[in-house]
Amino acid sequence: MLTRPHRLTATKDIEKVWKRGHYFSTPVFGLKILRTGAPVSRFAVVAGLQVHKRAVKRNLAKRRIREALRKHIMSIAPGFDSVITARAPIVGKSYAEIEETLVWALHKVGLLI
Repeated sequence: MLTRPHRLTATKDIEKVWKRGHYFSTPVFGLKILRTGAPVSRFAVVAGLQVHKRAVKRNLAKRRIREALRKHIMSIAPGFDSVITARAPIVGKSYAEIEETLVWALHKVGLLI
């Protein structure tokens, strides 16, 4: 689990990222990023019904994304709010594949130091 300073939990903050953030897409998830200038980067992970109808599968996808984020949080540049939206293909992916895709996406958008 991400530590509290790295969690984006307020609905108004998530909506702000959703409305004004820049979008980056991968086959496994979408990534909305908004520069805030804060001392830490914060993340929210979302998995809707289009991912899978069973909550167990959606929650597993969110846990895997959060764990990959937690593992690499020290190498992520500060000052960004991000919302990661899981997509249906994530259900068939292993943790290693999800982590690899996440690291690639964060590097591509310039969040990895």
